[in-house]
Amino acid sequence: MKISIVTPERLVYEGDASGMYAPGWNGEFGALEGHVGYLAALRGGVVKVLADGGEKRFAVGRGFAEVGGGRVTVLVDACVTAEKVDKNAATADLNGAAAELAAAGGSEAAIDRADERREFASARLAL
Repeated sequence: MKISIVTPERLVYEGDASGMYAPGWNGEFGALEGHVGYLAALRGGVVKVLADGGEKRFAVGRGFAEVGGGRVTVLVDACVTAEKVDKNAATADLNGAAAELAAAGGSEAAIDRADERREFASARLAL
């Protein structure tokens, strides 16, 4: 199956794989060759691509995954490969998200923004 990971700025990854796992809104899910088609909302987290050379891991922000027709397309607002992670920046973002969350009060929008920032920072640190 063909896997593509795309952000608004660029195509981050495209290649053949035997499967993939992604952080769905209701938990991690996977797709293998021949999987029935579906569309899933993604949380920030780690996408794992099972390629011939082994597992490739990507930290992703929120977005969507479309599965079907022998391919998976992952559309996310941000993505970074393990080789390009800046652990110091990710740690600073995680701390900043915690501060935003503490200052959010009862604002659902502020809580959601802080949570989204925390998800992506945690994913980068997990790589």
